Amino acid sequence: MGQIEMRVSTAPSDVTAIHVTVTALDILSVISSDLVQSTTDGSWSGTILDVPPGTLRTVTAFGTDVDENLIYEGTTSNVTVFSGQLTPVTITLLPFPNGGGGTGINTPPHFAQLQHPDAMNSNSTTELAAMALDPDINTLLTYTWSSTPAGTFTNDGPDAGNVISNQLSGEFAVVQYTPQEDFTGFALIQVSVSDGPSSDTTSFSIAVGAGIDPNIGFDVLPDLQINNVESQVLMPTGSTAITYTISNPGTPGAADPMHLHTVWTDDCGGHFDMSTADVDVGTLVPVHRSVTYTASPEAPPDLALCHIRLTVTDSNNGSIWVGVNVWIEKPLMVFVSSLTVDGAAFAGQSANADSFCQDLADNGEVSPGPYKALLSFNGISAKDRIADGPYVEVNGTPIARNKAELFGTNTNALLPGQPDVTLLNGIELDENHELVGDRVWTGTEPDGTTAVDRCNNWTSNSSADFGLVGLTGNIDSSWTAFNLFTCDLPSRVYCFQQSQQLR
Repeated sequence: MGQIEMRVSTAPSDVTAIHVTVTALDILSVISSDLVQSTTDGSWSGTILDVPPGTLRTVTAFGTDVDENLIYEGTTSNVTVFSGQLTPVTITLLPFPNGGGGTGINTPPHFAQLQHPDAMNSNSTTELAAMALDPDINTLLTYTWSSTPAGTFTNDGPDAGNVISNQLSGEFAVVQYTPQEDFTGFALIQVSVSDGPSSDTTSFSIAVGAGIDPNIGFDVLPDLQINNVESQVLMPTGSTAITYTISNPGTPGAADPMHLHTVWTDDCGGHFDMSTADVDVGTLVPVHRSVTYTASPEAPPDLALCHIRLTVTDSNNGSIWVGVNVWIEKPLMVFVSSLTVDGAAFAGQSANADSFCQDLADNGEVSPGPYKALLSFNGISAKDRIADGPYVEVNGTPIARNKAELFGTNTNALLPGQPDVTLLNGIELDENHELVGDRVWTGTEPDGTTAVDRCNNWTSNSSADFGLVGLTGNIDSSWTAFNLFTCDLPSRVYCFQQSQQLR
């Protein structure tokens, strides 16, 4: 049997436990273990024993809060376990949909320096070196070398061949390169560096063979760096700004200026405000730019990982690219209750109101998961009772990207400082996808805070008491604060999903 040594880099403070599983097609029963947190640096670690040796093992870490809710999750696959050996595995936790307060941001590595000859003799060996930088703390980088036509790469590290792993940021990765036997011509050398989620790739040519002029001009590619990603966790239709820098390295053979063509692509069907552009980059004058990425309107079945790539091509058709990851959240559902209740139906208890919504959801045609009633009670407002969206109707129609849009305040409104809420669409479907036009108990002001009129904290069904109601289908502040109604009149309730749970 083999063993897996686990380490999870410093997790957010709301993570109080991390559970790890190992799965594979040839492992019949899930292997699991709990990690232990270090009291010095906050990292989590542990050793998973008795793992059957083999390839394609998947290791998953689940981070939970004090109430044992899943709020962070991380996975690494293609892990190889050797018999009698300890296999190190590092996982970075990412926020589970609507859980935790982290962003899951990973800054991609970028090449800072290359060292290689311009020419070499056939049937000889030369040394190549590359160095990349990655500002993320405790990141270990992996370099992978290749050539066209295929040559041979060796190194003094444990990987021995064309791969050098566990390199620190700013540390040179050195290999010995031998071209294909008796080859004469230009060998294209490519090297990529990866921190796990993201990578950077560059290439250069070496003239191979006696008699080749070493002073020939070589195509020098620009340097690329993604500087910042405004948000790496989006809802469908959500947008994020990506800033990046293109530099002319100014080495011998580099054109001045470089005439470059840039192309942004992704694998999730999103949209860029400027997917292609032409740019001239002079020596010592880096070009700083920004692009806005908008996620596809299609909601993924679970948290989806999107790979975004910037490819830059020069006038000689040489290209270099850099990538960054964005995660797309599955939105939470909201519906109007199919049943009506009077102002005393919940006996002043928020748990009773939430159970009312949960029972409707369990018997309706909605996504599973805990649901809460959008009602304000003594001591807690509706805004503070629900999770931070995004929210959609039961048919997938977007309602709001977050709580700020549910209970927005627009200082440019007719009455400055007063709520001027504009939902993306009104809430008007019940848990069975039936259209509902009716008033809804909320006891909630447009800004999400507790209203005065709440049927005596939802204990009264007297015609002498009043409760604030919203109106279904409205997108302005009246969706929660339409009018006052007497507490003996039956009204509906808004029900908001709080997290995604698999059936």
